[in-house]
Amino acid sequence: MASITWSTSLSSGTYAGTNWTSYNLSGGSPLPANAVITNVEYSVTAYIGKYTSKSGNFNFYAIAVNNGPYTTSSYDSGSATTLTGTISAVTSSNGSESSATTYSFQSGSAKVWRYNNQRTYLHLVDCDFSSNQSTPSAFSSSNISVKVRLNSSLSGTTYITAISVTVSYVVPYLSWGGTLSAYQSNNQVVLNWSATPSYGNGTGTCTYSVHNGTTWVKYDLAVSTRSYTLTPTSYGGNITYKVAALYHGGLLYEEKTVTFAAKAPSLSWNNTAPTVTENADGTLTISWNAGSGSWGAAGTVVKYTLYAASSSTSSGTAVGTYTSISATIAAPAKDTYYYVTAVYGSASSTSGRTAYAAHRTVKRWNGSAWEECIVYCYQNGTWVECIPYVYNGSGWSLLSH
Repeated sequence: MASITWSTSLSSGTYAGTNWTSYNLSGGSPLPANAVITNVEYSVTAYIGKYTSKSGNFNFYAIAVNNGPYTTSSYDSGSATTLTGTISAVTSSNGSESSATTYSFQSGSAKVWRYNNQRTYLHLVDCDFSSNQSTPSAFSSSNISVKVRLNSSLSGTTYITAISVTVSYVVPYLSWGGTLSAYQSNNQVVLNWSATPSYGNGTGTCTYSVHNGTTWVKYDLAVSTRSYTLTPTSYGGNITYKVAALYHGGLLYEEKTVTFAAKAPSLSWNNTAPTVTENADGTLTISWNAGSGSWGAAGTVVKYTLYAASSSTSSGTAVGTYTSISATIAAPAKDTYYYVTAVYGSASSTSGRTAYAAHRTVKRWNGSAWEECIVYCYQNGTWVECIPYVYNGSGWSLLSH
């Protein structure tokens, strides 16, 4: 803790304390930036050209700092009429302050003594008055202005000869070592920091705020926090993340940064065309390769959607979505092209197409038009559908209309 004192010494018999008068105090240095006032103490010396051994009081009305603390009246008040307190002017001490009668007064002391049986002196020492408004800005200069009103119940004028104001204060501090690091977990970025800030003398507690490269996304993280997980604003490019330690209402601030490029969700998949297997019960089993995904959200799996299309280029209709690598479906009534799309998070890939012929047909002329015919042959007492081929001059080719 440190302190600064502003003071003035005044000529005897010049400044009547009964008036609510302004005085200029100097000698102090400006209060440091961000200083927190812990106490303000006032000292005032005054005298009256009378003394008493019976009864009488010094009457202390008020003291006020311009734009700062005050007792019963602010500096801007036109007058000070409310008493802060009284001090007995009765003393048997005669000589100097060292032999003064001492009273407790306003968390300080009041010393009263007679001088050559001509004057009665009062010295208020380090009184804090429980004053209002410990405003640091009032002490931002090497000179301050104060007003004082002090008189006595004895006849005659009370004169003020010295005034001082002492401000005790501390300076808040914040120091944060260590570094900020980042790594990727699934589709998110984890920010880590190891050191705890050192801080004190200010108001409140230290907290953290987190910046995602575009805006502040988290405030008031507890000082015990060591990491924060967030979803990046984009993938594949560098983003500069920030974590700030704030203290004393945000007036003290330290920031750490780290630049990191998060990877987008990716899919690894051999997207060759699926295979089609005819089953004895008339169904088809469509099979495809297994894929694997990386950097997706927690719990993300590769999903496969099977499509059926009427041609090698037309868009297909979804048959179903699966997490397995095969599906058993009913055989189609018409020739069909099957393909699969694999999806992992935002990544996807589409396979080639496999054609499945529902029937192998030939056409015959009925005298007026061509008719499409399914070819059967009689075998072992039953008609069996056949797959027709045509010889093209060098080999047999599958024939189908």
